[in-house]
Amino acid sequence: MKFKEIKSVLPWILILLVLFPLSFFLGVEKEGLLEMHVDTSKLEGIRLWLTNLYNTQRLSFAFVVTLTMASVGIVIAFVTDLILRLLGLEIGKIQHHE
Repeated sequence: MKFKEIKSVLPWILILLVLFPLSFFLGVEKEGLLEMHVDTSKLEGIRLWLTNLYNTQRLSFAFVVTLTMASVGIVIAFVTDLILRLLGLEIGKIQHHE
């Protein structure tokens, strides 16, 4: 990369590294953290477990949701692949001839 190209990107790098993280502190009140809890009185089964996980351990909840979404995406991809093969469509990498 040439210096002129870096010089045009430098202000954006400064904004991302300095001003963007500072923006998280602009609207914070000093009274304390915002407590958000979901009502679990009418839930049962897996919904109750997920809601309790959300209320008590947010990091674990984030991992469970991320793994679930990835698993569902993989299952959808394989099912789509199977359906396309049953329809007789050729599935594979596209070869580019440049």
